[in-house]
Amino acid sequence: MPKQSRSSVRRLSADAHQGVDGRLGRASGGPRMSRVLGCMMFTGLLWAGVAQALPSYPVPLYTPEPGYPTSMLRSSAKKSISVRVFIQADGGVRFLEVLGAPDPRFISLTRSAVEQWVFEPWEPPASHPEGEAVTVTFNFTGRPHTNPPLASNVELKQVWCWQLNTEMVEGRRWRKDVKPDALMRTELYLSSSPVIEQFLTLDEREALVLELLEATPGVIAQCQKNPMRKYVDYLPENVRNAL
Repeated sequence: MPKQSRSSVRRLSADAHQGVDGRLGRASGGPRMSRVLGCMMFTGLLWAGVAQALPSYPVPLYTPEPGYPTSMLRSSAKKSISVRVFIQADGGVRFLEVLGAPDPRFISLTRSAVEQWVFEPWEPPASHPEGEAVTVTFNFTGRPHTNPPLASNVELKQVWCWQLNTEMVEGRRWRKDVKPDALMRTELYLSSSPVIEQFLTLDEREALVLELLEATPGVIAQCQKNPMRKYVDYLPENVRNAL
């Protein structure tokens, strides 16, 4: 199996051209998520309460992550590379700079991956309306990982009710208290997605999860009645907006 990398992301100052260190948010808790790379950690601004409408934030749409350089697959080299990027209000990502001078093969793969990132258009704080600068650190460990991707919310929004219904039917052959995979993955995303984990406090994320759990019987019932609808159509508004 090809060697892969771990990654982390730090939020920087609003000015993409200032060399200011990132600042950890106050949200914490829960396992971090990634696909084949391990942990990708965002630090960022926090919002208050889920009782009111959720403030805008850059929801992941497409976030490919770099693999291990093919020319080094037989090597045991472990490298870390940090790059600065700017997440624009329109959801685009602008590459800023490489920090340090690691192997150029790692630099090329990392820059190529990050420049493809796309987020939903969002409204940054009034103090810096153009967007937010972040530092992305990739740790090339050579170890594969199979956790959910950073943009697992995109996959969840494509789940059909008939798929959820099928899981319920098959699962109930073995046990009565079945929870469809889509609901479990939604709960995981709300509780510990690398972006949400830093934009919401633990209490706020738990409130979203509780709202999801309370709505679960209704979601299942609606999906049984309307198998050709998308699963997310029946989620609570706050939960749906968080995805």
